[in-house]
Amino acid sequence: MAYKFIQVVFSNPVADREDEFNEWYDNVHIPELLTVPGMLSATRYALHRGGDLPRRGRRRTPSTSTWRLRDGRRRRRDHGQDSAERRQRQVHMSESLDLAELAVVVLDPR
Repeated sequence: MAYKFIQVVFSNPVADREDEFNEWYDNVHIPELLTVPGMLSATRYALHRGGDLPRRGRRRTPSTSTWRLRDGRRRRRDHGQDSAERRQRQVHMSESLDLAELAVVVLDPR
């Protein structure tokens, strides 16, 4: 399936909670978000050894994920879901995610 947008997420765990963060991101967050219509796939990356990123906040961002998204102008009939089903969908966040260090960028194809 073709995608239209790429969303790049830069994130950090709260200090001393990296294992919990990785467990949540890989086994809860990604699977939950992939149930949202239009979210096609996700891939996580770690900063290559010896690599460097500009500092956004207090720390470098060790975790980056890319999400491939379909066009946001979907019609309800495309997914066979009514508004009650969409309202029941839950995305569980983790206290191990440092929200102060979170950055999200959506890229359009040229």
